[in-house]
Amino acid sequence: MKKILILNGSNSAPEESINWQLASWVATRFTRHEVVLTSLHEHPLPMYPLGHENDLLPESVIRLGDIVRDCSALVIVSPEHNGLMPACLKNVIDWLSRTREQGESFFGEQGKKVLLLSTSPGKNGGATNLKYMGELMPWWGCVLVGTYSVGEFYQKFHDGCFDTETEAALQEMTSLLESQL
Repeated sequence: MKKILILNGSNSAPEESINWQLASWVATRFTRHEVVLTSLHEHPLPMYPLGHENDLLPESVIRLGDIVRDCSALVIVSPEHNGLMPACLKNVIDWLSRTREQGESFFGEQGKKVLLLSTSPGKNGGATNLKYMGELMPWWGCVLVGTYSVGEFYQKFHDGCFDTETEAALQEMTSLLESQL
């Protein structure tokens, strides 16, 4: 059984994060593979210091790198901050680029399958951020399976459930990822 890591790319406390709610909901939709759900809130890392590339890696970076490397596929659920990924997620990617072995992608094995998701209270749902992240995935050594942004989160998510249209689209994305493992 392969392992899918769902990474909430927010450092907000889970109870305050709508992207965590999306990540948690999506985690229940995978049926054929083991799922590991985590948040950047659980993995505080120091800011990546330029000019210190040869320094020893902090233990927190090594631990997160091992978690990411241990998965067969990755779902990144990322909020959008001013059209881009949050600084904490960019920081993680910078650190992960340092933990890789020769020939590996930023997230472990070359060609790792990645699904990008986002949500926000606004209509865009974080789509701009996903567009830019999606363009970077091949450069980071990954295969982008798909992207989906849930706009108007508070209108579409009630009592732990999404509206029918959103639920169907998210189920399609999770099924697509599972079918490629």
